[in-house]
Amino acid sequence: MAETDPMSGNERGKVIHWIWARYKDNPGLEKCQLLDEAEKVTSLPRKSLLRLLNGLLSRLLTSFSC
Repeated sequence: MAETDPMSGNERGKVIHWIWARYKDNPGLEKCQLLDEAEKVTSLPRKSLLRLLNGLLSRLLTSFSC
């Protein structure tokens, strides 16, 4: 997949799950950096990423295994 190709839903879910594993155990400043990285990679708004990473939409996180 080239950098300009849009990310599929399955790929995005795997990336979010990978970031969530790092996000849940890190302090505030590192979480901010992880959110910045996730915004660039997934093209999702920060608010949506926060909802996903904080478990409000946890059904997406549990449906993917790494």
